[in-house]
This record gives sequence, structure tokens and C-alpha cells, in this order.
Amino acid sequence: MLGVSALIFGLGYLVEGLSLLSLLARSLGERRYNNVLWWGWIVSLDFMVAGACAVCAVGLLFVQRWAKTMWLWTISGMVFLHLSMVALYQAGTGVTTFYLLWTSIVVLLAVMSWWHFTTPTPHSTEVSPANSESM
Repeated sequence: MLGVSALIFGLGYLVEGLSLLSLLARSLGERRYNNVLWWGWIVSLDFMVAGACAVCAVGLLFVQRWAKTMWLWTISGMVFLHLSMVALYQAGTGVTTFYLLWTSIVVLLAVMSWWHFTTPTPHSTEVSPANSESM
């Protein structure tokens, strides 16, 4: 289930990155170098998140242990990134309702992921942070 969610999130960020490439090209054509730096940073983040989500999705769909760890790091980074963007936008022009909704979805998915991957199952033999005796 989380593999499908990771795939959908990855596709969403890929589409956003591709759509923002036009803003980047227009800013470059108008020689607005501050906008080029800003949109270049946003587009590269979108592509990096899309790639990370795609790798996580493949690993989660094949039930790989490394994918769980990678997904928890990726979704935690996305929460940090989105909450930082909310703070930056609020300091400037303000946050749109859609962006607040999207940030809420990212936070909710992060909470669900952490709960799912760190809660031990009754017959679990796999060592996880929730059932490890070394912690």
C-alpha cells in the first residue's frame, strides 16, 4: 500500500517539476537570474524527490527492508521541506490553501508510515526500531 502511495507521490513531484521547467526557461530568457536560481532549486528538488519516491516505491512493492528505511528518511525530509516552505511563504506572499492541504497530506502520510513501520506485529521476527532490545 505504501509502495503505491510512494509511486503516486513520485509522479506528482515529477509532473510538478516538468511544469515548472517552463517558468525556469522564461526566467532564463528574461535574464532574471534571481528567479532562475529560485526556480532551478525548486525544480531540482522536485526531480530529486520524484526519483527518491520512485526508488522507494519499487523497493516497497517488492517488500525490501532497505526501502522501509529509505521511505522513512524520504518522507521525513519531505515533511521538513514542506514545513520550511510554509514558513517561507507565510513570511512573503502567504500560503495558499492548496499548499496547506498538500503539506497536511504529506504530514499525515509520514505519521502513517512511521506508525506502520515501527509498530511490531504479533508474529514479527524482523528487528525493527519498535521491537529491538538494543535500543
